[in-house]
Amino acid sequence: MFVSRIYSRCPLILGFCTALTWAPLSGIAQGDAREVLKKGDVISLNVFGEDSLTKSILISAEGKAVIPLLGALDAAGKSTTEFAALIEAGLEQDFIRDAQVSVSILEKRKKQVNVLGSVRAAGSYEFEDTTKLNLRTSIEAAGGLDENANKEKIEVVRLVAGTTKTYMLDLDGSASFSIKDEDTIVVYGFGKMGFVAISGEVASPGVLEIPPNMKFDLLTAITTAGGFTDIADKSDVEVKREINGRTQTFTFNVRRESGSEFIVQDGDKIIVGERMF
Repeated sequence: MFVSRIYSRCPLILGFCTALTWAPLSGIAQGDAREVLKKGDVISLNVFGEDSLTKSILISAEGKAVIPLLGALDAAGKSTTEFAALIEAGLEQDFIRDAQVSVSILEKRKKQVNVLGSVRAAGSYEFEDTTKLNLRTSIEAAGGLDENANKEKIEVVRLVAGTTKTYMLDLDGSASFSIKDEDTIVVYGFGKMGFVAISGEVASPGVLEIPPNMKFDLLTAITTAGGFTDIADKSDVEVKREINGRTQTFTFNVRRESGSEFIVQDGDKIIVGERMF
């Protein structure tokens, strides 16, 4: 066990040595408790007295950080203090008595915003983490509205606690609407494009454009979003559609059905479930 290696440093005076080794360290930096970890951040991990565990670690696109001895832990969404406490608990369970851990952010991932639809340069844009974004400045970053844009029909798609939320906005009345990291802005045009939102276990969730006069089937939509992830449940694919003011849900088992027969429509929302192990 790792803990026996630590104690063996001074076996003859174990009690005294242990007291010195595990005394609370008031001077250790714990980071700003208000700092929340995000995917793509680079963090500094420091375990007092264990230089081999002091590392710089990248938080993956899945929101996990690979911690020595503990493996991949959920990091995104936790404060630096909360994540340090999680690591301490894991180390104390099997490896180190009274572990002293600090976590700080070395490099913050840039904000990423997708701007799609009737803008002059649709795409994904990065901004410094401290940049304050609103609807107007985000659209301006994509070159502004094109000649076919309907500035009264702009949708912001946002993932909140695993649930996709949408906001329908008017540019003139909502120019100052706050835009957050990983938001997708869709500017609708006059009869130009249709849009489908896809979330869940696909490689690139977001909003897909439907070209004019094109039949866009379910399988094409999933393929356009990068295909299924390794943990996708192909038997649990839902399409939600607004019909006469009510939401109707269509469920598909893509393992048995090709998905090429169901034509998605403008405004549909596709959700791919996660396989249960």
